[in-house]
Amino acid sequence: MTSVIDMAPILSLPVAQRFEVIGAIWDSIADEKVEVEESDELIAELIRRREDAFANPEDCVPWEQVRDAAAARRRG
Repeated sequence: MTSVIDMAPILSLPVAQRFEVIGAIWDSIADEKVEVEESDELIAELIRRREDAFANPEDCVPWEQVRDAAAARRRG
């Protein structure tokens, strides 16, 4: 079964409201405690990203900075 979602109404919302939609969706997923299948490809990608982060720490953005920037955008 294929489901098609009309994104136009969501994409027409102001950015702050779109962040709220993202948060609501994320929270609903977290509340369901969904198990993610760990494929070999996923594990390899996670390892690659971790190694890249350790090898190039100057390319990383601290979580607090990402969180604060998103919060600032939400406030408009």
